[in-house]
Amino acid sequence: MSSSAICMLAVSAGTDPSITPVPLSDATRSLFPPTISLMETFVCDDEHYTLVADQSGQQITLLKNSDTADGEFSLASRFELPQAVTLFKPFSLFGQIFFAGYQPGEAYLNLYQLNDALSAVSKVRSQYVGSGYTMVQPLSYRYDNFIVLYNQASGDVAKYQMQIPAYHGVGMQQTWSDIWAKTWNRFAFFSFGGENFFIKTNLSHEKVNIDHFMDGLDQGSHPVLSEQADNDMLNAQTVVTFQDAKGEAFFAVCSDAGKVIVNRIFPNCEGWDTLCSSDSGAGIRSAVPVVINHKTCLLLAD
Repeated sequence: MSSSAICMLAVSAGTDPSITPVPLSDATRSLFPPTISLMETFVCDDEHYTLVADQSGQQITLLKNSDTADGEFSLASRFELPQAVTLFKPFSLFGQIFFAGYQPGEAYLNLYQLNDALSAVSKVRSQYVGSGYTMVQPLSYRYDNFIVLYNQASGDVAKYQMQIPAYHGVGMQQTWSDIWAKTWNRFAFFSFGGENFFIKTNLSHEKVNIDHFMDGLDQGSHPVLSEQADNDMLNAQTVVTFQDAKGEAFFAVCSDAGKVIVNRIFPNCEGWDTLCSSDSGAGIRSAVPVVINHKTCLLLAD
């Protein structure tokens, strides 16, 4: 199997929007596993981290993002998960970092807690949810914490509320479920004013939606925008969202051919402006927004 190629683009969304390649040193490239299956980011104690899983979905490299002009990443730790994952989403619960791990071929969603040294995880919950889910997303709403799952083959969607009881572990209870249209994918979540929104694409119906999630504990989502998807959205490999210091929301559409398009979402979520585009020069299979030296970048891997 060939090694994954990585690259990074700096995104400026100000008065003169631009996408600029960021040279990565050999030392930085050596921190990444030879093959990459997924990348995620999270913040712990006001520090930004990037998590990278190798092709097995079990070996984890945790990188600390640089907050100075000296370098891009440094190695925080490497550790092995108890079992392989296809989806592995970080979230914060009462000041602690957790991960929701899932394999579509399995029937259980596993929750892991990261230790204080950021060097290992321990399983704190194994919840039966059923097999086949293709999207897993932890969400916070006011003082509650949830995990949403969606199965693009069946349309099944469910929401579980999380709690930390007096005894050890994390409690989970299903509070809502529904049947959506099939084949929604490329989910990318963002927030406005403490409210949760997400953009999603449906290849079968050639639609792109922006939905608002959770007006109540036992409620799901409703569409704010639904329109025909253009060729860039239909041909995208992945879509990622990010927000600037002012709270404005953006999404980047990344194609397998290496094209990257950055868009700014309107504050009412009823559309977006295309700001700029670029060719990364390499295929893109996964992408994640990272904050390096207080600047927003897109980390890409093929």
